[in-house]
Amino acid sequence: MSFTLTVWAQPEDLPLPTDVMQAQAQFDAVQAAPGAQPEPRFLALARALDARFPNTEDGDCDMYDHGLEILEKHPDNDRYYNIGLWARDDSFEVAFNHLVVQANDLGLHVMDGQNGAVYLANGEVLAIGAHTRTARLDDALSRKDWAAAWAECRRLVPRGEAEASLVWGLMVTQGRMTPAHPALGAALAQFSGIDPPRIGASTGA
Repeated sequence: MSFTLTVWAQPEDLPLPTDVMQAQAQFDAVQAAPGAQPEPRFLALARALDARFPNTEDGDCDMYDHGLEILEKHPDNDRYYNIGLWARDDSFEVAFNHLVVQANDLGLHVMDGQNGAVYLANGEVLAIGAHTRTARLDDALSRKDWAAAWAECRRLVPRGEAEASLVWGLMVTQGRMTPAHPALGAALAQFSGIDPPRIGASTGA
């Protein structure tokens, strides 16, 4: 099974979307507008995806259908870029988060139409109903990039994101990016409301 994620750049003449319907309307406008030249960030994204999860010779274990070879040889002028993501194994969530982070870092929005979520280039997540808002945090943890994880916790905790409170507490307890302070870390983790049995896995400790 696979599904498609769609990537595009924020038009300069349109405001930043504040909900999923606005994002869809913006994408519809982008899709309808002709492009004048290839978007180099699409090629940069394809290369970043292939660098982390290279395509195999037979294709049986590929994570992405990104069309890197086509983009390198015959790029088109489309103002949007569709990427197929295969739900093959336990690497799916890591591959999903990697795509979101790489696209956002290039200044591109990502639409997950199947789940009604849009990952804006500024790190905000627009969603219909409950949906993960921690793609950047999860990606940082999988790479053990503690500085990026700390920055995401600082951004998400004031918004009441439970996972971020838990991770931040564990980082403080374990002395990641700050001197170890078990009591303060435990207090931060308690604010998450997440059951203690889940605490051990959140930072790969």
